[in-house]
Formats: sequence, structure tokens, C-alpha cells
Amino acid sequence: HWGLYITCHADGTEARALDTTLDRRIYQEGDFVRILPHTSSLVYQALLAKNREIAARRFSASLLAHLFILRDFLKACDAADAIQEIHKKRRWLLAQLACDLLHWSDPFQGILVAIEWEPLEYINEQLKTVIKDVQNLLPESVRTDGFYVVIDEANVAIREIWSSQNSDSGPYPALKEIIRTWRDCLASFEGFPITFVVAGTQIPQSYFPPSSQEWSLWRWTSDTGAFDDPEIQKEYVLSFLPPSLVQTPRVQALFRRIWDWCRPRQVPGF
Repeated sequence: HWGLYITCHADGTEARALDTTLDRRIYQEGDFVRILPHTSSLVYQALLAKNREIAARRFSASLLAHLFILRDFLKACDAADAIQEIHKKRRWLLAQLACDLLHWSDPFQGILVAIEWEPLEYINEQLKTVIKDVQNLLPESVRTDGFYVVIDEANVAIREIWSSQNSDSGPYPALKEIIRTWRDCLASFEGFPITFVVAGTQIPQSYFPPSSQEWSLWRWTSDTGAFDDPEIQKEYVLSFLPPSLVQTPRVQALFRRIWDWCRPRQVPGF
């Protein structure tokens, strides 16, 4: 699928726009209040609103950085008509996982640093423009297949970016503000179904209660299994492979190798 792969923590060559934003840069804001007063305080709502405005600007900027690069990538693809659609998708994923293939320095992070102090109005205007451009460049199939936004290592963003005195409200995990901000930003993707995939470990389900209207349409899943049975593991891996490859000798050997590699590393944790 076409979409964005954005990690909250880059431990290799992944794009670092969101990682950089989460790495305490938000606390450089002079108006940001890390500990809010009691909810009964006359200034509580105003300070909370200001914090959310700052968070929205910061997280919108990280999203904009990814969309800027996607737009340029799609333009380059248009100029190279011979590239098949599936190869374009794979190369775009690779560009986000190994962004040093695009440039010796991380271009996603470079764009973020250039725009992160711009006012929210400017960033929102740029988002509208680049989203419109991306819509025009994406194939029509995306209107059916959808556009995916993957937030990886989301457990890193589960920490609170601000708190309140006496813990009388909250919690305020960064992840919630990221999802809310990007959901609002991408609402202008008219006619393109947007699907968020949020992946991480030890994310409290209580932060996203299905009983609330905001999260009622989200599906919570943790059914990847313990990888303690070779057949169950094989069924899981099959879901990611083209059917034409399943019976080939190389893939059958791959199943055995995955079992040998994953089992001793996974079982002790359960």
C-alpha cells in the first residue's frame, strides 16, 4: 500500500523527523508548561490549550516533512515511467527505512529542523498544499486501497509530555496528541481512506478505551502469538508472502530458518 512509515524511535537509518520531535525538543518552547495546575485553576484550560497548540505545531511539522519527501518521490517516479507500481511502493518504503539512500544526511530530519519554529498557520497552509499535490500524484487505486500511516515504536511516545498537579487529570501521552494531530491534518485527503497502524509494546489499552467515542472505531490487536509452535508461526509468516512463492524450496527453507532464529529469542519472554 501507499502510505507513510514513521517511527517514534530510530535505532538505525530510519527517518528521524518524529524521533527528533519527541527527543525533548518540545520542551524548548518558552510557553510550554510541563506541569499544569489543578483542573480547578482559572488558568488550567488556557494552559492546556496552549500546550496542545504547541504539540500540534511540532507534530504537524514532522508529518509535513514526510509528506514533502513523498511528493518529491512521486514526482521522480512520474519522470521514470518504466518503474512498475509495486517497485515504486517498495522503493518508497525503503527510502523511509534507509533514508541515507536518499542523501548522506537524513532529509526528513533536515526539513523538520528548517520548519519546526514556523507558526502553525504556515505549517497548516503547507500541509494543505502538499496533500493536494500528493493526491494528484498518487494512482487512482489509492481511492480504493486506502492510504496507510504506520506509527512504529509507539511505546516510546506513550510517555507523558505534560502532567497535572495531584494527577487530577490526564494522562497526557504524546502518542494521543500525535494521532489526534495527524488525523486532523490528513482529513483533507478527500476521497482517500486513511488507515492508521500504531505498533508498539506495553501500550496501556486504558489510554484508548473503545467505550469512548473518539476511539470506538479503532481495533486493538495483539494476536501475533508467542512463536512457540512452528505451524502457528508459519501461518503468521504466510500472511506476508505472495501465494506463488509459498511452495518454493527457498521459502520452505526460510520457514525453517525463521523458526530456528525466532524461537530462542521469543519464548523466554513469555
